[in-house]
Amino acid sequence: MWKVKYLSWSHKVKTTKIQAFTEKQAEQTASNLSDVKCILDIKKDTTHGN
Repeated sequence: MWKVKYLSWSHKVKTTKIQAFTEKQAEQTASNLSDVKCILDIKKDTTHGN
């Protein structure tokens, strides 16, 4: 899982979790979301131990 921080079209900073193998895949998936105006940060989500 990846934790993606992004700027929404309503100019709010939001975070979503995305299942992907690589950071690049997570970035592509996130950029396809309708609410995402601009991706700010992508981090590996280690809260579930994987």
